[in-house]
Amino acid sequence: MSDLQLLIGQLRHQVRLLLRTPRAMSTGLVLPVLLLFLNSSNGHVASARLAGCAVLGTTMIAWTTHGIGLVAARESGVMKRYRATPLPAWCYLTAQIASSVVVAVLAGALAVLVGVVLFGTHLQFWHALMMLGVIVLGALACASASTAVTGFVPTVASAFPILGLTYLPVLLLSGTVGDPLKTHWVDVVASYLPVRPIVVAAGQALAGQTPALHDILVLCSWSVAGLLLSLAVFRWEPTRTRQRRPARPQVAVAAAMALVCVVPLTTTTRAKATTPAQQCESLQGQHVLGATVTGASVNTGGTFRIPPGQGGPGEGKVGTPIDDLPPYCGVELLSTDPDSDGADHFTAWLPLESWTGRFEGVGGGGFVAGFSYRELGDAIRSGNAAISTDTGHPASQFSGEFALDAKRQLDRRAIDDFAYRAIHDMTVTGKDLVGRYYGRGADHAYFNGCSMGGRQAITEAQRYPADYNGILAGSPAIDFSKMAPGQLWPVFVQQRARHYLEPCKFAAFYNATVAACDRLDGVTDGVVGNVVKCDFDPGRLLGTSTPCGVITAADVKIVREIIAGPGLWYGLEPGANLAYLAANPLWIAVGWYTYWLAQDPGFDWKTMTTDQFLFLYRKGEREFTELQNDDPDLTAFRDAGGKLVLSTGLADPLIPPQGTIRFYDNVVRRMGGQDRADAFARLFLAPGVGHCAGAGTVGPAPSDPLGAVTGWVEHGVAPAAIEAAKDNVTRPLCAYPKVARYLGHGSTDSADNFYCSNPR
Repeated sequence: MSDLQLLIGQLRHQVRLLLRTPRAMSTGLVLPVLLLFLNSSNGHVASARLAGCAVLGTTMIAWTTHGIGLVAARESGVMKRYRATPLPAWCYLTAQIASSVVVAVLAGALAVLVGVVLFGTHLQFWHALMMLGVIVLGALACASASTAVTGFVPTVASAFPILGLTYLPVLLLSGTVGDPLKTHWVDVVASYLPVRPIVVAAGQALAGQTPALHDILVLCSWSVAGLLLSLAVFRWEPTRTRQRRPARPQVAVAAAMALVCVVPLTTTTRAKATTPAQQCESLQGQHVLGATVTGASVNTGGTFRIPPGQGGPGEGKVGTPIDDLPPYCGVELLSTDPDSDGADHFTAWLPLESWTGRFEGVGGGGFVAGFSYRELGDAIRSGNAAISTDTGHPASQFSGEFALDAKRQLDRRAIDDFAYRAIHDMTVTGKDLVGRYYGRGADHAYFNGCSMGGRQAITEAQRYPADYNGILAGSPAIDFSKMAPGQLWPVFVQQRARHYLEPCKFAAFYNATVAACDRLDGVTDGVVGNVVKCDFDPGRLLGTSTPCGVITAADVKIVREIIAGPGLWYGLEPGANLAYLAANPLWIAVGWYTYWLAQDPGFDWKTMTTDQFLFLYRKGEREFTELQNDDPDLTAFRDAGGKLVLSTGLADPLIPPQGTIRFYDNVVRRMGGQDRADAFARLFLAPGVGHCAGAGTVGPAPSDPLGAVTGWVEHGVAPAAIEAAKDNVTRPLCAYPKVARYLGHGSTDSADNFYCSNPR
């Protein structure tokens, strides 16, 4: 019998033996389950990391079964035919490796299925191949490492348990020691053990990302060194029985020394950090889930200035200072997600002191998806580790021109990044970065966004329900493709009529509305609290004198059209300041029509007819469904234990609050009624509050809405009301549909004198 025939026969029998011992499957269950538990309980909550554990677990089960099957077969005489045949060392070792690869591929295929079912991953074909490759390489690495430890070629039953047990203390230490300086050595040790690279690399592949070169090199080093050692310490004797000669000490020592030398030379050197600054700077060049660190530095000066290229309109201009910042580690990262084509950038601010254990993702505003530097500042002042993304384009492109490529065609990659993908990638990367820096993962994850950030918040709950424990969505731009044209409507109707109202006439209509409807909520405070019962007709001001002249029928007609909206979406509520959108065209709306709908940088919205306005409006509805995010089915988010708080101002002049109310009402119906919806999602309406508590705000705005979310998530206290304040006035904002009622006595400036009740 030739060596090749022996090799094929050996391979065939070893694979068949795997299928002959189904009872052994239970043997390999304990360790993978324990690994999954430790990874989740110690804060390693990234779905990719958990997916990696699933990969590791299924591979371990298959390998353990394989090994037990070999042992059982040899003891029962199934291999008797081959005991009588001389088998060279290289032949047996090759058969062992080949059969191991086959088993690993089978386990990897099972792991892919587990990952898709448990984590909802949508794998591309090459990602699946990449993941199988990682598993095969990891299988060889673990078997080789086991050989180095035990001094003999394993029957594979001992390979994963031995290496798994070396990883358990690493997980335990990383979960109990919070100081990043003390746990840096734990990260170093873990990064050089075969098991952790398998978990991380396979998890990255399963999540549709490219594994880090460091992890692949570690696995290669273990594989090569262990296989060389196997050849040195194990051989078959040309006799009728198998004998194993013990390893020579000098060989084992030499191999161990070679392994120690090979691995550091083929991996990224990580110097021991002794100060927070060194710990921060040591992140430079590291590969985290889905990204590479391109910059890391400590800021202890208390001030950050918005850098060139990231300046947007208004308060986000280049050079604008953000003051009163605690010391933090600022980290810049570049996405390695092939779907984003390497265009997405992330910025993370990590507090050096008094970290709360919370991870906070922050959203953007308008077409300026990030970086949200002010929100990052707010987060670290609260002690939270925070991250933001530019979703693949700089803030200087705040008009939305990134939607077109160089050929003036829609850039679907950039649009998908902006719509949903970049925020998820940012979240996965941020969680892994936090775990690496602090030595443990975040205890809880929150998303905080307003306006476009509010839309991003709801998208996370819909598309990636496991990303965040709690979500705050303020003034959300729900149904953006329907809402954005409405922001151009106030100036469009004036342009169409060739009739523009002066600012003081808009002020007259606003003041008259407030005077007519202020008392409807039981309190006279200059705020329209009961917008439902406010039926003020602008026609009442016909003929009224103002500093700008007498209000004419043409003025009344324009105001009525602005309040009503374009007919395909909502108009403005009573008490909203009409002048914010009517005085000048909003850059978001102009950019939407120019780059997204007309797809022509030279497009002039002033030349549109009503038919053209409505035609392009409907075109946006059809072509950009990824921006509508109006699906009320939040079952997956609820089942994941997530909590959602929505808030919006009733006087918002930029995003009509009726869009948010409509979405929440649909959630209530879809989830089975008010009580079931209230168990995980609540809406808070703020009378007299403008856009994100900014433009048009005259009433008390939410004081700490994110605090309501954290209290709900961490302490199980569902917010019945959120405190709001403006100057010296406080009010309770009641969970919708309830509203605040005055007790009838005491100061109306104090929230203590109000209670929540159903609307009358």
